[in-house]
Amino acid sequence: MYNAQTAVVFGLTLAALSVTGCYNNEKATHAQENRLKTEFSEKEQQTLRNNMVAIHSTKNVEAIAQLPQGFKFVNDGHFTVAVGTNSFPPLHVLAEDNQTRIGSEIDIAQLIADSLGLQLQVIPSSWENWPLGLASGKFDAVLSNIAVTEQRKQKYDFATYRQDRLDFYVTKDSKIQLAVFQKVC
Repeated sequence: MYNAQTAVVFGLTLAALSVTGCYNNEKATHAQENRLKTEFSEKEQQTLRNNMVAIHSTKNVEAIAQLPQGFKFVNDGHFTVAVGTNSFPPLHVLAEDNQTRIGSEIDIAQLIADSLGLQLQVIPSSWENWPLGLASGKFDAVLSNIAVTEQRKQKYDFATYRQDRLDFYVTKDSKIQLAVFQKVC
């Protein structure tokens, strides 16, 4: 069974992606602040600075027309999206100012919001909290590195915008077999 709001919003994703852009401010944690300065090269930090420039899409009447009559977003006038709390470039990371969230997930969320004529509201959510937040109506959608599994497809609708591979490494003499992993996933 699909979450109706998520299905509608994700169904509009392709119509919304006409340009790329990002911009949304959130408070940073001390750990994230230190991570930016220690884990990113100067070139990577320059890329982050370049991505702080807000680029927006235009309102898309065709995308808006696809919304069911009477459809309500979680917060009136806003597209409310959950993203992960940890930096995970290029998907999401705090920029050099340690407040602005940037990355491809933020870009996509901004484009959808703009296309629907809404303001973007980003809510950082830990991995274990996104399903409950989505089911309880805390956010309209989740844009995060969520692998599509058969079990998750029974409850959620997905818009896959990149190829995802799940891999793990074991020593040659490990008793862990690929077939065991495939049964779990």
